[in-house]
Amino acid sequence: MKSKLQYLLSVYALISAVTLISILVFFLSRGILAIVSGSDAFVGAESIGRSMLTALRFDVAVVLRAYFLGLLLAIFVMVLPGRIGRMHRFVWYFNVVLGVMILLLALGLSFSNISYVQFFGRPFDSFVFHGLAYGSNQILESIVVLRDFFPALIAILVLGVAVGFAVVRIARRIERLQLRINPGRVTFASLCLLMLVLYVALARGALTTFPLSQKHLWVSTNVALNNLIPNAPIALYYGYQAYRSSSILAPANDTTGRALFESFYGRAPTAGSLFEQFFTETPRSDKLAKAPPHVVLNLVESMGQGLLGSGLGGDLDMAGALASHLSEDLYFKNFLPAHNDTQLSTLGLLLNTEYQAISYSRHQYAPLRTSAPEVFKKAGYETVFVYTGFEGIKNRGNYYRRQGFDQFIGANQLKMDYPEMALTVWGGEDRFVFRKVLDLLKNRGSDDRPLMIVVLTVTNHPPYALPKHSAGLPLFPLENLKAKLGNLPEASLDTFYYTNNELGHFLDGIKAEDLEANTIVAITGDHSMRGLRFSSAQMLSQITVPFYLYVPRAYWPVGAAPNVNQWGSHKDIMPTLYHLALSEARYPNLGRNLLGAGESESHNFAYHSNYLILDDEVYDLSRKDAQLAAWRLAGGELQRSNNPQSNARFQSVKYYPQLLDWLTRYQLADMDSGSDR
Repeated sequence: MKSKLQYLLSVYALISAVTLISILVFFLSRGILAIVSGSDAFVGAESIGRSMLTALRFDVAVVLRAYFLGLLLAIFVMVLPGRIGRMHRFVWYFNVVLGVMILLLALGLSFSNISYVQFFGRPFDSFVFHGLAYGSNQILESIVVLRDFFPALIAILVLGVAVGFAVVRIARRIERLQLRINPGRVTFASLCLLMLVLYVALARGALTTFPLSQKHLWVSTNVALNNLIPNAPIALYYGYQAYRSSSILAPANDTTGRALFESFYGRAPTAGSLFEQFFTETPRSDKLAKAPPHVVLNLVESMGQGLLGSGLGGDLDMAGALASHLSEDLYFKNFLPAHNDTQLSTLGLLLNTEYQAISYSRHQYAPLRTSAPEVFKKAGYETVFVYTGFEGIKNRGNYYRRQGFDQFIGANQLKMDYPEMALTVWGGEDRFVFRKVLDLLKNRGSDDRPLMIVVLTVTNHPPYALPKHSAGLPLFPLENLKAKLGNLPEASLDTFYYTNNELGHFLDGIKAEDLEANTIVAITGDHSMRGLRFSSAQMLSQITVPFYLYVPRAYWPVGAAPNVNQWGSHKDIMPTLYHLALSEARYPNLGRNLLGAGESESHNFAYHSNYLILDDEVYDLSRKDAQLAAWRLAGGELQRSNNPQSNARFQSVKYYPQLLDWLTRYQLADMDSGSDR
C-alpha cells in the first residue's frame, strides 16, 4: 500500500501527464491553424519563439487551474488521520475522470476554435455568447455547412477516444508504481508545501507580482500570430468576461463627457446640457420641406467589396443585375462597415450605439434619442423596417418598433403577403423583401407621408440556402475565386450573386416606375463575407463593403462633386441621407456628409471597430496601445510601415468609440439611476 507522500506524488504525476498531453493538443491546433492561415499571413511577424513561449505559459496555466479542485481534494484526504482508504481511492478516480474531461474539452474547443478563426478572423470572443441569442437551430444549421465541420467532428471523436484511453492507461501505470520514500514529518511537510507553491506559480503563469492576463495575448502587430497565442479555453474565458462586462453600464460622467467632446471636436462644450451639444442640423431647403423624397437604405447580409472588386471577382462579375447600376451611379469602393457583425453594424448605423445586447437586454424598452428613424419621423416620414429574417431574432421586431419604426415587417408577415416564398432556418428569401419595398413605394397616395425604409437581408447567410426560383443563375464559383473560399462552401458564392442580382432587379423597378424621380436608394453590406482567405496585405479587402447611392437628379445637391475614391464608413451613411432628404433636421453629429463640401475635419476618417483609417494611415484599434499607424495604404492595399508615425489628428479621432459608449451610457445608465438629464 502506498504512503501518503506516494499518493500525493501519484496525483502530481497524473496532473503532469494530462498537462503535457493538453499542451500537445493545443500546439497541434496551433499548427493546423498556422497551415490554414497560409505562410504569407506571418510575413513580418516578430519574435515568434518568444510568442510561442507565452502561448506555452497559457497552456500550462489553464490546465493547472482546471485541475486545482482535484489537487485540493487530494491534499485534503491526505491530511486525514489514518492510512490510505476508500476516500483516497475516490479522490484518485475523480482526478482520473477530471483529467479525461479536461483533455476532451481541450480537444473539442481547440478544433472548434480553428473553424471560428477561419470564419471570423479571430479566436473565440464575446460573440460566442451573444450568438447564443440566435437559438440552437440557427446556430447548428449555420455551422454544419462549413467545409471542415464533419472532418473536425470525426477528428474530435477519434482523438477524444484515443486521449481518454491514454489517460486511463497512464493512470493505471502511475497507480502501480511503488516509490520507496519515507521522509520525516518536517521533510514531508516542506516537500508538500514546495510542490504546492510550484503548482500555484505555474498556474499563475508568472513568478512576479502580476499573473498572466489578457494583456499578454498581444505579442505582435501581426494578427495571424496573435490569433495563435490564446488556447481555446483561455479565449473562451476572456470572451465570457467581455460578454458579462458588456451588460454592465456605468453612469455617464459629465466631466468625462466634456473631456471627450473637447478632445474629439477640438472645441470646448458650452455650459449648457452636454448631450444636446452632440447634435447638429441640416441646412434649410424649401424643396425638401415641400417635397421630401422617399429614402430606402438596404443593409445586405455579407455584401463584401472583396468579391465585387476586379482583383477577385472580375469586373463586377459577382454583381449580377446590380452591375449596371454600380457603373451608372455613385459607388464608393473604399468603405468600412462599423463591425464584422450584423447586430452591431445595424445598431451602429441606425441608433449610434455599440451595445450589442441592447435589443434583448433590460434596456430594450428605453428609446434612444440618437435613433435615425426618429430623425426621419420628426421630419414627417413614415418609417418601415423590412427584414428577410424572423421578427424574433435578437428581439428585433419589438425593439426597432420602440426605436422609431412605425412598422416592422419580417419573414412571417412576408410569408402571409407572398405565400410562394419558401422559409429557411433564418427566415424568407430576399426577392420578396425587395418586392415588398416596391409595393410599399408604389402604393403611396399623394397625401401620404414620404417613406423611410430600412431593408435587412439574410439569404447570403450560412447555411447559404439558394432559393429555388434562382435556378437560372450562372454556375459559380469562378476559377479565380475557389482559392479564396477557405472554409466556406461554394454555395456561399451562389447566394452572394443571388442577392446582388435581386438588388439589381429592385433598382430596375425603381428606375422603371415614377419612383425614379423621388426615391433615394442606398446600399451597403452589414459586413463583408466572413471566412474568405486573403493575404495579410489584403486585410482591408477582407472587411470592406461597398456603398452605393442613387440620387434623383432633382435632389442632387448644388455644387456636389463627391470623391468616390475617398475612404468612408458606416458612420457617414445616415448624415449623407439626412442632408439629401431633410430640411432643418436635427441629428447626432457623429459622421459626415459624403456629398458635402467643407465637412468638419473631426469626421474626416473611416471607422471600423478594429481599424481606423486617417488619410493614408491605418491604425489597429484592437490593440489597446494603438498610437502609431502600423500600416499605410498604397493602391487600396496595406503596406507595413517601416517607420510608424502618429498623425496629430489621431489623438482626437481615436476617441470616436468612446463617444458612442458615453452617449449610450448617458441614455441608458442614467435612466436606470432615475436621472432626468
